[in-house]
Amino acid sequence: MKKELRPRYSPDEVIIKLKKVIKLIEKMQDDMKDDGITHAQARVIFPIIRDERGFTIQELANIGGVTKGLVSRTISDLEKKGIVEREKKSADQDRNFKIVLAKKGLDFVESKKTQMQEVSSKWSGKITHEDLETFMRVLDAFTEM
Repeated sequence: MKKELRPRYSPDEVIIKLKKVIKLIEKMQDDMKDDGITHAQARVIFPIIRDERGFTIQELANIGGVTKGLVSRTISDLEKKGIVEREKKSADQDRNFKIVLAKKGLDFVESKKTQMQEVSSKWSGKITHEDLETFMRVLDAFTEM
């Protein structure tokens, strides 16, 4: 017979901790807004920041779970700001582009690296990769309820 585990935290304690996480996320979003990048735009460009190879609009839509139209409009806005640019996948293809960071986008990422490293160093030794994976699985479970 499997022994049932008693929860370590009450639901109220979990909610308080989740609210703290939300506040941290909101602060990061506010920092992005200060740089002229909306939350929706950040969602679209994060894959490009993580992997500089570039992505098609369809790939970005699939990753973000949004429509190609939304990604296309977001990319157009980011192009106007000089954050991203469309790069031909090959010289013989006129319509097949991948989206990559432009000079201003690369500069933005570089300016944020120090800030990200500071946050990362605070977590270092406290939160492991496995902890983050577990956290994400728990969040998935909560959001699927």
